[in-house]
Amino acid sequence: MKWIFNQRNRIIAEKQVTGKENSLEDKFEMISRSEYRAYKPYLRIESGLTIMDLACGLGRVSVYLADRFKCLGFEIPHFILGDSDTKETGDDLKYGYAGQPEFYNSFDESGLFLEENHIPKTNYEFFDVLKQDYSEFAGRAYYYLDAWAGVPYPAVRLYP
Repeated sequence: MKWIFNQRNRIIAEKQVTGKENSLEDKFEMISRSEYRAYKPYLRIESGLTIMDLACGLGRVSVYLADRFKCLGFEIPHFILGDSDTKETGDDLKYGYAGQPEFYNSFDESGLFLEENHIPKTNYEFFDVLKQDYSEFAGRAYYYLDAWAGVPYPAVRLYP
């Protein structure tokens, strides 16, 4: 797959992945493949799905999944992406592993990244996890996905 970054998205993406041995595009591809392999046994790939992606960042996981669906001949799922819409880098905000500083993303930038990578506006929506209760969105999603820098948490099928 060919990843497309504008100048601002490239800066955001570079904050989300580490290492200098590969290009940003290669890093995104390797991380996404790894996550997809972990999610694949739990995913039923078919048209008409809604997938919730928490801690979505730019929406890399959603872009990769949309590409997989298209390659297999299915329509792109509808994505519900949750994160915090603050446009700030905060050293006091910690998450996940080894006290790494969190980078909060702009939904405007994530939307541009999704659209530049061929996910139309009609196939995604955002919610701010600090301001909105995700349960109102979770009721519409068939799958919930979450990952941190290439280490996916288990994909959870919300409904049978």
